[in-house]
Amino acid sequence: MTVDRTHSFADAMQAIADRSEEVVVFHDPHLSREVGALLLDKQWFTATGEDVRAEAATALAALGVDEIAFVEHDLGNDPRVLPGWQIVG
Repeated sequence: MTVDRTHSFADAMQAIADRSEEVVVFHDPHLSREVGALLLDKQWFTATGEDVRAEAATALAALGVDEIAFVEHDLGNDPRVLPGWQIVG
């Protein structure tokens, strides 16, 4: 079976790569694997559960990071956030 990547998915990956934040946090490990190759000049990781997001928030604060891109699928729910962080934009 041959599967072609759709332009919309490729466009979405490029939009993530083009963001100005130096750190990108993914909720979905599949997305991080797909987009990671485009993020060579950024730091990125996956934080899938509440406990891991809490650890990520602590680590980012210790590193002095004050702005990130958090990427997740839009399922119509309120977006997830890292503990102590807020959505701005």
